[in-house]
Amino acid sequence: MPTAGIGQLPKSRSPEEFEDICVDCLCERYNLNAKRYGRSGQRQHGIDIYASLDTVADTYIVAQCKNYFRLSSSRVLNNAILRDLEAASKQKNIKISKFYVMTALDRDVNIQNYIIKIASKYKFDIEVLFWEDIQKIVFTSEKILNKYYSFLGLQQRDMLTLFNLSFFGMQFASLIFSILGDRNETNRYCEIIEQGSQWIRNNNSRIRFLHLVEGVRKFVNGNLPFYLPQQWKLQSEYTWCKDIESIVSMACDSLLKNERLYFLLGAKLAYYNQRLDPTSVPLPTIDTSEKKVFMDMCNTFSFTFEQINYISELFDIMTQSSTVDDLFSFRKLNVPSELYEYIRKCLIYKSN
Repeated sequence: MPTAGIGQLPKSRSPEEFEDICVDCLCERYNLNAKRYGRSGQRQHGIDIYASLDTVADTYIVAQCKNYFRLSSSRVLNNAILRDLEAASKQKNIKISKFYVMTALDRDVNIQNYIIKIASKYKFDIEVLFWEDIQKIVFTSEKILNKYYSFLGLQQRDMLTLFNLSFFGMQFASLIFSILGDRNETNRYCEIIEQGSQWIRNNNSRIRFLHLVEGVRKFVNGNLPFYLPQQWKLQSEYTWCKDIESIVSMACDSLLKNERLYFLLGAKLAYYNQRLDPTSVPLPTIDTSEKKVFMDMCNTFSFTFEQINYISELFDIMTQSSTVDDLFSFRKLNVPSELYEYIRKCLIYKSN
């Protein structure tokens, strides 16, 4: 199934349906009670959608929907945005906290730069959600996906994303710490667990989870001081990573029996990865009793005889003793990741 990172949903040709999608996306992503503002033909003061903030009296988040598909020049949308911002800033009925521009256009740096340039003129925040941003929200909401795209026959709750979520999410802090400064890997880990956010069925937890992941991504992609790797665990962002792990672990409670197997398979591999701590002397081993538990889980997935044998052989490496400085230890440290990659490919093959 296409995921939020690589899929491409068809864009609606109906301005009204596009507005409905935008309403639902704001409700889902930001936990808002968003509504359409007025109706076609009425004076709307540059506003298509509005939602009141419970935390601040008489204050609203608003949105303007631009169902554009192609533009010869980004200036066309920029001019339209400016007109809407001016109209919204002058109206008296709504005190605006944030103004969203939601468009079916693909991401455009010229539009982003224009918003940055004019943002300081207004008393409210401004953000553009391009089609990539909108469809990402759609992909992570079973309700919205089924409402507008049921004709595609997509199975929203892809089991592979659950396996990925548990493997990366259950060891998120240690993974981010180990690659601190490697922005490509950081972004890859963040994207993978974002795609698995569909399995966090509690809406408030999912919203908090996505905000935390975005916060960690921005932090690690920023300018990190040279001394930070030694003091990483003192940063609030490290606490965010541990909170992410906690939310992922609690997601298991709401899973069905067959779903839980995918989760536990990834979680076991995450545990082995953390158990084989390269700083320990001697290097730890995984108890042989763990192998039976793990292989029993693998046997429930109808893997082939050859696949089961290979998984068993890889697991055996983790149960053997080694010293930190021998060559075998380096192979041993990589086994959980090798098992993850191999089992992931087996699951992909099994689903096709």
